[in-house]
Amino acid sequence: MAADSRRVARGLDGCECAASHRLVIPLTYKRIFIGRNLGSIGDLDHTGRAAAASRERRDAEGAMNIFKDAGHLFRFAGLFVLAFLIFLVVRNFVVPKSFGQYGHYRGAAIGEIAAHPIKFAGHQACEACHSDVLDKKKTGKHANVNCEACHGPLASHANDPGSVTPVKPDTAVICARCHTASAAKPKKFPQVDPAAHSSGVPCETCHQPHSPAIDAGGTK
Repeated sequence: MAADSRRVARGLDGCECAASHRLVIPLTYKRIFIGRNLGSIGDLDHTGRAAAASRERRDAEGAMNIFKDAGHLFRFAGLFVLAFLIFLVVRNFVVPKSFGQYGHYRGAAIGEIAAHPIKFAGHQACEACHSDVLDKKKTGKHANVNCEACHGPLASHANDPGSVTPVKPDTAVICARCHTASAAKPKKFPQVDPAAHSSGVPCETCHQPHSPAIDAGGTK
């Protein structure tokens, strides 16, 4: 094609319209070049569209994979919600209705406890009748020990002294509850080994429980 164009150019040199033909030939090549470029651009555009479509397909597949993997999380969340609902239902049947009414306990428990019969009379009731014991007790080591700590609950005796007679405590047992030697007790607190100290002899043989001291030929 280049040779033909040269021949055409040489043949047209002597013609009156040689100048115009010289312009036509470059324009023809320019059209050819532009056409080729436009074809290349079209190819690039097609390639770009194909790449964009491929990216869209990959993005769509990625989104589907995300939802596919998220299905496990949705199932786990559903199980958690179901377990929580079951917990609420069970709690409604197990936890008492009055729980938490006044605090972290059953509100109805207050009335239930108040309905129980009173068992302890209090040391004031004892001292009102046994003033002689009070006079001896208030000057001794047991001045701050309440009567029922050793004698047990005596509300029934206080309410009906003539019919209910208290049982006298066994001092060999009752005294050992507090005065048996232990490393956990303060060193100044009176402590003994009951077996070695009295060999089972009642403590009241030597000590007066209401004002403990040595009564049988000893000193305090």
